[in-house]
Amino acid sequence: YQGGGSAEEIHKMTERPTTYNITAKPLRHLHTSGMRGEVYELTNTTETTLNLVEKDFYRLGDYALSIGKKQLESSEKTLLVVVRHG
Repeated sequence: YQGGGSAEEIHKMTERPTTYNITAKPLRHLHTSGMRGEVYELTNTTETTLNLVEKDFYRLGDYALSIGKKQLESSEKTLLVVVRHG
């Protein structure tokens, strides 16, 4: 286990581009044996309900994605967990 989420390590995580009008705030990461786990807090910044789809968050090098709650009301938050090559 390396990392874990110091302010400096989290700052190095890049925000994940999406097609949604949300914020994706990096929270934590884990780096071990060529794999990297990243956790983001997603916040719906719109006035409407959003239906989130994991494939819309995919980036090259990702092995797996998981969204805690796929339907977000206005201002609601959930977690995005990403496992990627790293």
